[in-house]
Amino acid sequence: MPVDATLQRAFDLRADGVRPDGAALVGVFGEGVPLPLVAALGGLAVDVKAPPLADAAEGPTSDLVRSVTEDFLDPFATRFLHRFAAGAFAPYATLIFARDDVAGLTAYQYATELRRQGRLTQGGPRLHLWNALHTDSAPVAAFNRHELDRLRAHLEETLGAKLDPDRLAGAVTEETRRADALAALPPGGPDAFVARNAGRWLTPSQHAALIREMPRGRGPSIVLTGSACDIPVLHTLCAEVGQVCADLQDYGRAAPQPVDAADLLRRIVADPL
Repeated sequence: MPVDATLQRAFDLRADGVRPDGAALVGVFGEGVPLPLVAALGGLAVDVKAPPLADAAEGPTSDLVRSVTEDFLDPFATRFLHRFAAGAFAPYATLIFARDDVAGLTAYQYATELRRQGRLTQGGPRLHLWNALHTDSAPVAAFNRHELDRLRAHLEETLGAKLDPDRLAGAVTEETRRADALAALPPGGPDAFVARNAGRWLTPSQHAALIREMPRGRGPSIVLTGSACDIPVLHTLCAEVGQVCADLQDYGRAAPQPVDAADLLRRIVADPL
């Protein structure tokens, strides 16, 4: 069964195809950001790490970015910086970078420094580094609570809203419904890959409503691991010889999100990423 056309469009266009419908755009670079917090404060979380599919051939290039980026830089960071310098994220209220994401940390550092030096001609969104540690010791728990408070304060100030417990509970419920729908997808296959990742550019309710049951692959089990890959090329290749039973990189799975509005971090920090 082919992927729903709306999901395919979202996957292809990515951040460039997002329709905020009145919500404030909040860019997210990397996994582990508590998305219900963004939604509860009136924001629409949008993945800005993976560029649109057309970006490789038609994306903007910046002489400034070329002059300061080394060839060994993660390509996700490099493409983000070219798009950032070109003003692709000008409509966004803020961009949140996950410290755990190597490309995300690099992108944050370069973007912050270029802005500090006054080398960017446009204003653009605020930049925020989300730094959560993935273990369960008491000192780490205290640190993570501080980081969550810092993120909440940043979003409240940026979006002009105060956190309402009922709205947060509703946002957690919507994210949980999405997670339940995603759990029904097979772990491998190009169609499931597209259907799962398209939600990075949709609201949880839109995404959950569009997910369809898909057949599981056959043949020997295959596990994928390594650097992030935001296109289903490996799944397509593997489908010729077996079935992907686990894809352990960022775009190969649905990362944990909160299921309890009273504890937004427990599932996230328990995940080793």
